[in-house]
Amino acid sequence: MDSARQDSVFVSILRYASSSVYRRCLGVITAFIKPVLLSPEMFGLWTVLKVLPVYSSYLHFGSRTAMRFRIPSLEADNDSQSINQLKAAVFYGSLYPMLVLCAVLVGLAFLLDVNFETRVGLVGTSLILVLTWRFDFLMSLLKAHQKFRVISATNYFKATVYLILTVGLVVLFGFYGVLLTGIATLAVTTRYLLRLEKIRAPAPQDFKAKIYIDLVKSGLPIVVFDVTVLFIRTSDRFILLYFFDVTEVGFYGVAAMIMGFALSIPGVAREVVEPRLMQSFERLSLEDSVHFYLTRPLFNTAYLMPFVIGAGVLIFPTVVAWLLPDYIECVDVVIILLLSSFYTAAVYTLRGIIVACQLQSKASFILVGALLFNFVLSICLIRMDFGMEGVAIATGLTFCLLLIGLLVLIHLHLSNLEVGLPHHLMFTIMPFLVMCCLLLISTELFTPTSEGIVFTLIFRTLFFLLGQGALLMFMWKKGFVLWKAADQ
Repeated sequence: MDSARQDSVFVSILRYASSSVYRRCLGVITAFIKPVLLSPEMFGLWTVLKVLPVYSSYLHFGSRTAMRFRIPSLEADNDSQSINQLKAAVFYGSLYPMLVLCAVLVGLAFLLDVNFETRVGLVGTSLILVLTWRFDFLMSLLKAHQKFRVISATNYFKATVYLILTVGLVVLFGFYGVLLTGIATLAVTTRYLLRLEKIRAPAPQDFKAKIYIDLVKSGLPIVVFDVTVLFIRTSDRFILLYFFDVTEVGFYGVAAMIMGFALSIPGVAREVVEPRLMQSFERLSLEDSVHFYLTRPLFNTAYLMPFVIGAGVLIFPTVVAWLLPDYIECVDVVIILLLSSFYTAAVYTLRGIIVACQLQSKASFILVGALLFNFVLSICLIRMDFGMEGVAIATGLTFCLLLIGLLVLIHLHLSNLEVGLPHHLMFTIMPFLVMCCLLLISTELFTPTSEGIVFTLIFRTLFFLLGQGALLMFMWKKGFVLWKAADQ
């Protein structure tokens, strides 16, 4: 690969990562606006409904993922007919199950004995699902054709429009404004995308069921891993909805929103790193693959995430008390979920190496076991009167055990590695323990007063960041954390 091509790839990745960070940062601002303008009950209803588009985005059953990897090689061969058949297979193959789900939601809206807001929410969500399906297909197609300039511009546009519409429509229409914001943002952004890049819908005659099934076989293992991890992350809301009412779900939704922001950073990193892993895994030695795509991402995440998590634990409870006084009951849940996001982020870094080593089927047993453990422990803690905090604790423990289980699986498969399981476990969990100790010490050293609570927060945060930074530099200088490339 020539240097010009290298620069082009680097600029594309940098632009895409920057737009993703921008989108997520504006998403945090937007997410804080909703609970301010909505009652806990209505925010709880939206917390449950917004999970549906996330799950529905996997109804392509991995076909989009497989398409993204196959189109570049077909383009190199100038095989336009096969590319058109791939597009048609994904387009229509994912459309039909989406329409079935939308019909089910509309049917439930009129058959269930629910309030009017829930009926409108189910119908509105079904429309959001269809718009999301089309938008996700277009974005996957752009990624397959490596149109990162268009993707980046679309990310910037969508995040900005969503923020503006949220402020305007939610103020005017409350819960209904949230639904209108989702519908209008997707419609306007899709229109904007199509103005930037002319993309026509595939011809129905190009759809071949055999091609779709082949794509599903190729991409489904990756989707199964993602969906199971997602279900572990979101099942807590359904458990709360069963045992409590939608108001408690609203309280919990604020905490989950803050946790989602903490996880946005490793999410962006994974989108950039994993395509490189899939392309170079066969060319690198096993030791180099583990070094570049397991040890480095895992340790980088473990030693950098505490800076985000610790600052959040110290600052966000006060922010919630000031900006969202109606949601003050969720403060303890915010702290627990932020701490648990350390292990969730670490689990995120393992997906690439698991898929590259074709360990998805074995990992699925561990994931299902973790999901069952999360359900049982959550229910037990609720019955022991731990409430929302118990569900949050169960989620944190589940991801901690899931991390250990997946690391054990990887090392059992990749035997005789230079870096062993004890090394990975020790230097992954160590920064979490140090983070917890620094948080306890900082809260004990700097006691807040009514006159100087802002200065107290500043001193606590600076003390924590300095301590965590000292650990980071120490581990780097001692060489326990493998930051450098193998050939350096």
